[in-house]
Amino acid sequence: MRKVLLSLMLLLVFSAFQVTYASAAQVRINADSKAYYGFPHSIVESNFTKNATDNDPNTKVDLPYPSVVTFKLDSGVSITGLSAKASSKVWLSFYAKDTYTELYGRRYISGDEVLHPVDMKNVGYVIVQNDTPNSTLKLYEFSIFGESNKPQAPEGLKAVLDKNNAVLTWSNPSGIGKFNIKRSEVSGGAYTTIASNVDATTYTDSALELGKTYYYVVTAVNSNEESANSNEVSVTLPYPAAQPPANLVGVGENNKARLTWDGVSGATGYNVKRSLQAGGPYTVIANNVTQATYEDLSIKAGTTYYYVVTAVNAGGESGNSNEVSVQSKLPALEINIKEEKVKVGQEFVANIALKNVNNIYAEDFSIKYDNHLFEYLGFEEVTGYKVYNEPTDQNGTLRFIVASQGKNYGIKDDKPFLKVKFRAKAVGTGKVDATKCRIADTEREFDLEADSCLEDQVIVQNMDVNKSGEYTLLDLAIDSYYYGELATNVDPVKYEANQAGDEYIRDEDLVFIVKQMLQNTNYPPNM
Repeated sequence: MRKVLLSLMLLLVFSAFQVTYASAAQVRINADSKAYYGFPHSIVESNFTKNATDNDPNTKVDLPYPSVVTFKLDSGVSITGLSAKASSKVWLSFYAKDTYTELYGRRYISGDEVLHPVDMKNVGYVIVQNDTPNSTLKLYEFSIFGESNKPQAPEGLKAVLDKNNAVLTWSNPSGIGKFNIKRSEVSGGAYTTIASNVDATTYTDSALELGKTYYYVVTAVNSNEESANSNEVSVTLPYPAAQPPANLVGVGENNKARLTWDGVSGATGYNVKRSLQAGGPYTVIANNVTQATYEDLSIKAGTTYYYVVTAVNAGGESGNSNEVSVQSKLPALEINIKEEKVKVGQEFVANIALKNVNNIYAEDFSIKYDNHLFEYLGFEEVTGYKVYNEPTDQNGTLRFIVASQGKNYGIKDDKPFLKVKFRAKAVGTGKVDATKCRIADTEREFDLEADSCLEDQVIVQNMDVNKSGEYTLLDLAIDSYYYGELATNVDPVKYEANQAGDEYIRDEDLVFIVKQMLQNTNYPPNM
């Protein structure tokens, strides 16, 4: 054997590829291996001798005397049979693993593919040698059969989530050995070993991330070998559902409902829900709202709506927020005349204002007045608001386009933003009526409903000069007495000297008095 070791040696080292034969326990334990020169200390890799284990009896390896092929077994195994197809008998030697101690002595087997039963234990190396001088051994195929020490794969692997942990359990059909736990984020692997030599049939993996799916297999290991993978199982650590939004508040304004709430940490969006009944059922009116605020523009003024909001994240939808009710009051354009009664010739002002609005910055509206009773005198602007068109009197109809001058002048109360001036010119009850009203905030414009464009009225009446309640010849005499003087110089407690509206008492006043006398049915005609 010393001569053999000094010769050129070819080492074939194989991995644990196994071909199962008739017996479930007996397997071929050398196949498709790499080749090396040198044994046992100096090893040089080669692919020269693969034909000896390629399961093809038509290919061969030529071994000139005294070359060897050395098979290294993964672990000390029990050999139960040997077989060779070769040009002549094949000499064999057997060595222990690691110590290289020769076992069982040299022996030969025939090269006619006959299975030679043996009983050899703890063999680490099998050496095939051409022991015939001046010859070349043609080795077509060489097989070693044995009982594998490889443990059986764990069975019945299961995985359950316990809080934020993956708890694995399995059974051990071998009854001996320890286990390696392997994990991947892709079904089928590649797997990474996350725990080695676990000595129980359960394992808890606490290193999980929210939203990820993990795939597990378990292998059994002994001192030499590792089993195949168990069945694969998976767990997904779900995101916890978002918390319900808190402090939902709703305000009705400008024909819309404005909702605000506290943002929820981790929420990717919000769902806004509405009902016409307290407590629901609710209908989703907006999905995946990204901000903690929402404006519902589809409401009808005067109707009460009930709202809740839910938060959404990767874990699902939260429960409902607190419920709020919102009723948008009907925006209106008001006409306010301070005086209930005026006399002919007296001037008065129609104040234009908006109510039930918030931060309105532009208005486009028309007003119609009784032009047979009133005379349009013009308008007076209010600080912060300006008329940007040129209103033209169209037979008692006036159009105004008004805008605020700066963000501090958004209309949000009932204060007048325009004053329209008139003078009473005839007795009667007259109206100043708003029509075709359109308003806008900084996000939208909308028309007011017809019954939200309001009106006001004033009674035009006359007071006779001496305040008796009727026009008579005496009233004409008193004003004639003060003809040409300022009406304000006449004692206002006793007399109403200004009858036609001018500041001086003139013919117009006297003519007006005579007309009223002739219309007074209680004044008997002088005929």
